[in-house]
Amino acid sequence: MIATVYLSQMTLPAAKMEDTRKRLDERVSRLSRAVILDLGQSHITKVAVQRDVGWLERLGCLDQARDVFLTNRTKVVRQRMGQVKYSRFFVYCLSKECFDLISNLCDYLR
Repeated sequence: MIATVYLSQMTLPAAKMEDTRKRLDERVSRLSRAVILDLGQSHITKVAVQRDVGWLERLGCLDQARDVFLTNRTKVVRQRMGQVKYSRFFVYCLSKECFDLISNLCDYLR
């Protein structure tokens, strides 16, 4: 995290440094929760995903971002699989839907 690097380079008294570090950690936590909440939206666009992941990378929360994003995509896949109507083309429709979702996921991750 960039702010931590700058903070370590500053020359402050120990008590003030600890207070500043504590406030910084609190703000990083609040900001990362807000970005993760946005990342958890089911209708999020590719650009928004890339933006949010970039922010979370700078905040040092990539593991949380990955977990939230993949959980969200799992819900979308299950929802879309449930919407496929049973007919004689069921297997084709199911496989096409699955392929499209995986292809879109790969585009998100590039």
